[in-house]
Amino acid sequence: MRLFIAHGLSAPVKTQLVHAINRLKKMADKGSFVRAENLHLTVQFIGETPADRVPEIADILDRAAAGTNPYALELTAPGRFLKGRESIVWYGLAGGTGSLSALHRRLSGGLNEAGFIRDTRPLKPHITLARRVRLNIPWEQAAEKMAVKSAPFTVSDITLFESRRINGVLTYIPIHTRSF
Repeated sequence: MRLFIAHGLSAPVKTQLVHAINRLKKMADKGSFVRAENLHLTVQFIGETPADRVPEIADILDRAAAGTNPYALELTAPGRFLKGRESIVWYGLAGGTGSLSALHRRLSGGLNEAGFIRDTRPLKPHITLARRVRLNIPWEQAAEKMAVKSAPFTVSDITLFESRRINGVLTYIPIHTRSF
């Protein structure tokens, strides 16, 4: 099972991000664009994991979430990670990123102690919009055209997801959710 832990997003936030994705599509010669139902904020990537270890991960998630209060985040601006001539395009976040980082540290620590292979990169809060993007205009123009009006939104739960292809379509299946 390919697993990750993430915050789901509300319908209004997804709507704003879909507007940005639709604008991005018009400015790209190529790209793999995230479907609305797959938009999320990854807190910890886990990767391939045997199914019999899922209860252990759920317990680690519960313990990490127990020390968390709801917090507000807000979409800031588009950004990208360059990979050669292509980019991963994302939307940045501001607001309760300190709470988000603390939750990430608790999850990482628990997963590390339990012997799970974890992503060792520091958390850079963002929501991925597209991968393998090749733009047909300069990035600065694209970023400006992708701007959305955002209001703070509250994060009050966290979910363990399985990433699976179903009939060729990448699907994120919630396995375990903990509210806080």
